[in-house]
Amino acid sequence: MANARLKDLFDRSVAKKLSAAEKEELLELMGAEENEEQVKALFQYSWNNFTPANPVFRKAKSEELLHRLEQRIKPVKIIRLWPKIVAAASILVLFSAGGYFIYHKSTSVTNSEAAAVNIGPGKNKAILILANGRQIILSAAGSGNIARQGNMTISKVAAGAIAYNGAGAGKDTPAYNTIVTPRGGQYRLTLADGTMVWLNALSSLKYPANFTGRDRTVELSGEGYFEVAHNKAMPFRVKTPGQIVEVLGTHFDINAYQNESATKTTLLAGSVKITHDQTEKLLAPGEQASVNARSFDIVKKNTEEAVAWKNGYFRFIDTPLPIILRQFERWYNITVVYDGPVSDQYFSGKITRSADLSRVLKILEQGGIRYELKDRQLTILSADK
Repeated sequence: MANARLKDLFDRSVAKKLSAAEKEELLELMGAEENEEQVKALFQYSWNNFTPANPVFRKAKSEELLHRLEQRIKPVKIIRLWPKIVAAASILVLFSAGGYFIYHKSTSVTNSEAAAVNIGPGKNKAILILANGRQIILSAAGSGNIARQGNMTISKVAAGAIAYNGAGAGKDTPAYNTIVTPRGGQYRLTLADGTMVWLNALSSLKYPANFTGRDRTVELSGEGYFEVAHNKAMPFRVKTPGQIVEVLGTHFDINAYQNESATKTTLLAGSVKITHDQTEKLLAPGEQASVNARSFDIVKKNTEEAVAWKNGYFRFIDTPLPIILRQFERWYNITVVYDGPVSDQYFSGKITRSADLSRVLKILEQGGIRYELKDRQLTILSADK
């Protein structure tokens, strides 16, 4: 039986009349297995009634475009997006200036094409810098104890994770360690108090091996997701350039990359207090604070988008192309340059972070993005080239 709500949302998306919440609902309906045949029919109808007036494809010859689409979507196979994406294929639903479409990337790329753009995804890798200056390459370290500091033992507990264990808080001056993830790296650590921290690519966290005193303070650069162990007597503070986040016990994400326009703190559970230039604001679950030199704002936010990286995928909701490409830069260890004006397109969709770069770029190509990839430099070409 046809889903009337699915058809209504689909039709209004083509007319560019969907709200952000409705786009989320449409993605959910399209991912439902029972709607597979209806989604196929809707897309087939869309292709059959395609016209070059669509802004995304305005400069494309309609016959050439239809041939390209025909080659890529026959047979059309809608793979359930939730809760996981099959590793052998990459699917992304793109909402752009001209509506949206779904692209299924099969494994039919030729060897020469794959060799030209085959850059693998990031991995679990980081360097641990101890207070005495000793550096430990964590990806090369074996499981078990890897260092000891006072009454604290540092152990590699799993691939991509370390943990601190010991007798609890002491009175000695704490020894500060730093964990650093490179481009194309990520890592997880459990601090001495039981707080768990996930670090995204190109990030660092400075923290004490053992928490002493009246608070638990760490310093973050880049992006980190925190699940803070509750301790009412010792507030947990995260310092980033321009702000301090204070909590007792909660789950939140901080994106503090220097090449982004603002530091963004997204709260999933609990409550946090953010201080910026002596101004304090409280954040509630489902809200995001945006801080830069000119503003300090709080807005409602889809938390799934903010923590998608921690859960193993990219998630975009009306996201500008440059922000998407900066995420790709950090995860795939590439450099992005622009040959001409920067595209003003916005995209929404979801794709696994385990996909090779070639798969991700092929998907963006279907949204009208033209590019050249040489070594690790990705050049985004202007539309008229």
